[in-house]
Amino acid sequence: LGFCLMSGTGLCDFDKKVEAARNQEYKEAMELMQVLGVLTEDVEYDPNALVSRQDLALYTAKLLGVEATEVESRYFVDVPSSGYATWAINYLTEAGIFSTNQDKMFYPKENADINQVCKVLTSVLGYSRYAENAGGYPMGYIEASNLAELDIQEFQNVTFENLMILLYRTARANLYSVLSAGGGTVTMEKEDETLLSRYYDMYEGEGTVKAVSGMTVSSDLDVQNDVILIGDEQLELGVTVYEPDFLGKYVRYFYTEDKNDNCTV
Repeated sequence: LGFCLMSGTGLCDFDKKVEAARNQEYKEAMELMQVLGVLTEDVEYDPNALVSRQDLALYTAKLLGVEATEVESRYFVDVPSSGYATWAINYLTEAGIFSTNQDKMFYPKENADINQVCKVLTSVLGYSRYAENAGGYPMGYIEASNLAELDIQEFQNVTFENLMILLYRTARANLYSVLSAGGGTVTMEKEDETLLSRYYDMYEGEGTVKAVSGMTVSSDLDVQNDVILIGDEQLELGVTVYEPDFLGKYVRYFYTEDKNDNCTV
């Protein structure tokens, strides 16, 4: 489970560099979301499509590794029990990420706005209590997202592309927990775990590919065909890698570990 990703660009113009970096991040996000099962590989997604509130719930629940379950109850009168995202809306409501209001309306087909995305993603990282103490919705959650280094304020609206990038950042961000709260202050602790490590036993690394599938950048390297050498790390290949695309390149990669500390890219 995992894959290697290229990073970096050689463009000179600043605006083009920014655009190239955003395109690269979106590409990486799409690949990771497909590996995790958040997205379906054989579906063509429109990067410019606006994301509905129900799709925000669906993608977020899938990112947390939650599988669809039979819907036995509803928390909102405008969310049908047979809806494709109802199970996800229920899960996030039960987790306290969505809250019910007096009219019990969720407005599932309305477009999600960036403040709503901010609340959802900072909440799954463990920032809810901090955000509420910092002023609540929306400013407290915006402050929390800055601490989580999600850079949500880069985005004006919630297109599919923007959401995938934010999910990608969330998956790789460290989880936080509350150590103490009181007297108007909340003390947070940055955990060693990311969302990826907690829910998928997946970790991230970067380095230069020195050998893969029997091909090496130097004749003095001796690596088995089922191993990839990235920097000084030897990892088992769990996916097919087309050697010319990666050999000698600096990559970001994701890997899993088994109980014997064997790593698979």
